[in-house]
Amino acid sequence: CQIVGCDHQLGSTVKEDNCGVCNGDGSTCQLVRDQYKSQLSANKLDDTVVAIPYGSRQVRVVLKGPDHLFLETKTLQGVKNENSLSFTGSFLVDNSSIDFQKFPDKEILRIPGPLTADFTIKIRYAGAADSSVQFIFYQPIIHQWRETDFFPCSASCGGGYQLTSAECFDLRSSRVVADHYCHYYPENIKPKPKLQECNLDPCPASDGYKQIMPYDLYHPLPRWESTPWTACSTSCGGGIQSRSVSCVEEDIQGHISPVEEWKCMYTPKMPVIQPCNIFDCPKWLAQEWSPCTVTCGQGLRYRVVLCIDHRGVHTGGCSLKTKPHIKEECIVPSPCYKPK
Repeated sequence: CQIVGCDHQLGSTVKEDNCGVCNGDGSTCQLVRDQYKSQLSANKLDDTVVAIPYGSRQVRVVLKGPDHLFLETKTLQGVKNENSLSFTGSFLVDNSSIDFQKFPDKEILRIPGPLTADFTIKIRYAGAADSSVQFIFYQPIIHQWRETDFFPCSASCGGGYQLTSAECFDLRSSRVVADHYCHYYPENIKPKPKLQECNLDPCPASDGYKQIMPYDLYHPLPRWESTPWTACSTSCGGGIQSRSVSCVEEDIQGHISPVEEWKCMYTPKMPVIQPCNIFDCPKWLAQEWSPCTVTCGQGLRYRVVLCIDHRGVHTGGCSLKTKPHIKEECIVPSPCYKPK
């Protein structure tokens, strides 16, 4: 006898992965393993342990305690059924083969799969003691990323770019769904967009410009978006202020999210730094000295000192350390005569 692989070839050693894919890498399903503990309540007769979706494989459920397992199923057409699992044996439930073992203090349920309906494992309370249920199965990833074709070129001439994107695809309904469905599965890796140049022919001289178009019918082009400028580093004499600039993309619902900068390179990046308050700082302006307060000998003289800005307006802001003094001693050379 010769061995036959899952690819139906003689001598092949190829096997199905845990997801049921021949020679697969296990990336189309995820392992679900958890434990449930019953919580008795006076107004509850049963409780849901776990919902196992259509297409799941290698289901194993073990109940320990006085309670009992039972099944609820719902086909893709919406037909519902219930099975009480009252005795040991093998039987069919909605075309899925079930193996059930019933012991005095334990119940074991095995379903090799793939499930042909959505199964809900429930527990029916039968005693005052608590029960625990351990379950394990491989759940198909029914939402997967799918790469799109290249979008239309971003420019009609003169050189543009076009991108691919990724959309979340429901394998059961064969429909595109919202992205958040694909984020449920860590095994799902969103494909990175591909970029290529397009429409490289020069623009006609009569036009003098090239038309920038959205890269698909529903999404606007990625664009640069900036934060407000920071406060100027100085109040006068030339300072610097900065801001952050990032490339963002807006989805159909209007949600804005950051993306790679190369997506925005069809337009120049906005400056992230600029000079500010380049006018001269206020300066002290001293007026003429007053006449000396005496007509002979030693006295004082005064002057007005003003802080003047770059427009010549009296203002504040001059440094007190550099303020010129406003009074000083003066000597009138005329001799002073005291009457006898």
